[in-house]
Amino acid sequence: MSDNTNEHAGIAPASQSELDGASTAKEDDKVVFDEVIVTADDLDATFVKARVVDSAGLALIEQTHVIPTTGVRKVTTSWEYWTYCFFYFAPNGAPMALFGASQLQLLITLQFPDGNVKWGGTTLPMSSMLLDLTGIIFAIQLVSLLFLGAYADFGNWRPFLLIGFTALLYICQFAMCGLAAPGQWQGAQACYVLGTYAMNMVVAFYAATFPEIVQDLPKVITSEQEVLSGTKSAEAHDELVSYERSKLNNLLNVLGSCLEILASAIALGIAAAIGYNTDAQLLYQYRVLMGFLSAFTVLATVPFFIAQKHRPGQQLPEGVPLWKAGPQQVWSAAKSVRQLKQCLMYLVAYFLLQETYGTYYSVVGILQNEVVEYSPTMLNALNIVGSVCGGGGNLFVYLMQKRFRFSTKAGVFYGAFMTLLPNLWGAIGSHTQVIGFHHLWEFWLAEAWNFQMAAWASYQIAFLSEVSPAPKAYMFFSLFNTVGKTSGFIGPFISSAIIDRAGGNTNMAFWFLFAMGSTGQIVLWFVDAGQAKIDNAKYLEREAAELYTEEQRRAAAGNGVEMEAVRG
Repeated sequence: MSDNTNEHAGIAPASQSELDGASTAKEDDKVVFDEVIVTADDLDATFVKARVVDSAGLALIEQTHVIPTTGVRKVTTSWEYWTYCFFYFAPNGAPMALFGASQLQLLITLQFPDGNVKWGGTTLPMSSMLLDLTGIIFAIQLVSLLFLGAYADFGNWRPFLLIGFTALLYICQFAMCGLAAPGQWQGAQACYVLGTYAMNMVVAFYAATFPEIVQDLPKVITSEQEVLSGTKSAEAHDELVSYERSKLNNLLNVLGSCLEILASAIALGIAAAIGYNTDAQLLYQYRVLMGFLSAFTVLATVPFFIAQKHRPGQQLPEGVPLWKAGPQQVWSAAKSVRQLKQCLMYLVAYFLLQETYGTYYSVVGILQNEVVEYSPTMLNALNIVGSVCGGGGNLFVYLMQKRFRFSTKAGVFYGAFMTLLPNLWGAIGSHTQVIGFHHLWEFWLAEAWNFQMAAWASYQIAFLSEVSPAPKAYMFFSLFNTVGKTSGFIGPFISSAIIDRAGGNTNMAFWFLFAMGSTGQIVLWFVDAGQAKIDNAKYLEREAAELYTEEQRRAAAGNGVEMEAVRG
């Protein structure tokens, strides 16, 4: 590749001192940043088109330039990077997920000792009422994700989505602390619905934030410039970006697990000190734990809000109002669904595998509660083991990938396979009492198995960023999250029907989950991440030509990159 490649590409290179300084950055340690503006001209589409047909690396670069944006790229700092990792506690260790449903169920049980709840103008069994609440939460979330996801990629207001829903989560969790009487069960119901909805939205938008954090790492921007200047191969750049995506997801799982372990250990001590000889004591225990873990959530999340940069998003097409731009880009993607078949294949695989993964925990939870008799102390102890092993599993695969540099697809395939084995174990238990989640030791083993399943939790998100168009992360992450939550609703419903037809044999649900997961594993095998990047670049080229004027494309390219040269 000639030395003037960068000129033809339309990306102005950083100075040699900037590149030399950036190359000295090692794993974001001890880095000092000096802000420098590196301008960029229009990306010459003909340069990439000539090679994008057989280069996933060049296709990846084109994705970050082809759609006009609202401003300069803002480099990721170490402070932003690490606070993002610690934020992981909110969507995974927040007390609304751990104790919200249990506190609500306890209040309802105390208010309606016969188990029949006066709700919605009728009387329902408590289990049916709780299932209806799950459906309400899902419906609200479905509408919200599909609506907000269509608009979130425009402009630079995306961080306010995460801030807003996290604030709502704070409010609902602290409100649960004040619900002390059975007659307040309706207040607990409202807090639980809103809080769980907020938590699920935080999960979706937290995950959607990570691709741009990786994309704007100094080492990634420098690598991109080296490709365009002809000093580095596009394939090497593609491997670097893929590795950095996996690395971040593994690190946030490791650090998040450390926070969960710390919080759960303290909560375990609090629960043991309070005790629960009476229902009143048990309710008090839930309220105290909710308060402590709510405060912990605030401490884990606020630093990221301070460090997070408001990065530019897509421009509105000229003459198109905001209300119309969302449906317009959804329609553009729908028209390209055949071209985006790799992304669509992963959507199918994700649906099947996430159903297996999510419903597995629901079914095991039913069996576990029967054995441990709802003991908060025992549940906290099991959670600590699960967090230790899950974090250890993420650390293990991170070190293995750092050493052997296996692909993101290999990581997600390994993690998906490991989710199948405990379902097979439970399925065998439908015909024997020897194994199959009938004994306490099996639940300790199930928590320890998180060491193996941790790869699915981290690599599924990293692989999603591999197969979805870069400028439309929020729209596609919202779509995948909606599918994931659909499976979380449908899976338990189908499993419940299977259990009923099996005469109450809960283990029979594992056969359905094992078959579903095996099908997803087969579909995943055929997903080609490299081809997905090429397909995405072509899709974005077509959309840019159809929706944006030539003036917009040229003006947006002039925004360039807000590069931060690195000096050690």
